[in-house]
Amino acid sequence: MKLTKPMLQAFKLVIHDYNTISQLSQKLHRSKNWISEVVSELEEEGFIAKESSFSLNKSRKKIVISNSPYALKLRDLMIEYKTIDFSQILSGARLKLLTSVCFDWKTIKSASPLAGISLIAARTLSKELANRGILSRQHGMCRVNSKTWHLLFEFLKEYRNFSRLNGRIKWKYGNEIIFEIDEPKLKKGVYTGFSRYEDYGIKIHAVKALCYFPEKKLSKEDIFVHSLLEIEDSRTLYLFLAFFLKNKLPRGKARQKAMFYDMYSAFRDFETLLDSKEEAIKTEHLPRFDRNEFRRIARMYGVKNV
Repeated sequence: MKLTKPMLQAFKLVIHDYNTISQLSQKLHRSKNWISEVVSELEEEGFIAKESSFSLNKSRKKIVISNSPYALKLRDLMIEYKTIDFSQILSGARLKLLTSVCFDWKTIKSASPLAGISLIAARTLSKELANRGILSRQHGMCRVNSKTWHLLFEFLKEYRNFSRLNGRIKWKYGNEIIFEIDEPKLKKGVYTGFSRYEDYGIKIHAVKALCYFPEKKLSKEDIFVHSLLEIEDSRTLYLFLAFFLKNKLPRGKARQKAMFYDMYSAFRDFETLLDSKEEAIKTEHLPRFDRNEFRRIARMYGVKNV
């Protein structure tokens, strides 16, 4: 993911029909060679495309907005807020920080390594973006204010999650991807989530599998938190809880992993469930939990005292 101030300035002009190197050069008061480099960067990132055109004066190539989902979202964002200079919001480290906190609450300490920026820079930028109302902050954490800045959130979501992999993207940041497949031949990287539960005493028969790419050795905590992305109903919630209890995972370590993978809110609901004595409970981010039904599942896997 890469956007610089010149790239954003040029992109905005392309939206308004500045479609050639010469036109962009004149408008931005830069050399044609400099503009060509900026246009090449935009094309490489999938924001613009070049089309053959014989109607343009002295040019056979017309620069247009690409049809990638994130390019179209950025176009809509710039048209909706035409008086805002997004080169001051979406360039460089600001873009990295915003994409790292666009889905769920994160501490700056957690967001900083994911975004690849220093802790000091992340703290400075988070304050700046919070003052503009772009970031919401609470309890030492922050996230993109998706209600006030809905179009910005949609752009960040599409840009961050875009991939040409043959699979359903469940989580992505940069080259690190967790995706779902329905055929073994689509596997890339290593299996994770529910498909790895059998390695730790919880055997599951599933028609779909979760993959982590690029290939690396995953810890129990990684596999556990990745499976949080697969919870769709009460049954999968019970399996998730059974894995946690059977393998006696440390809460704190799992919570930090959940925050990294944008599942902090769901994991906090899971902790509410763990601490509750109620026979039935429904939280905001997880399916309904019925303790009697869970006891039946737990017995199947040798999980006691539940």
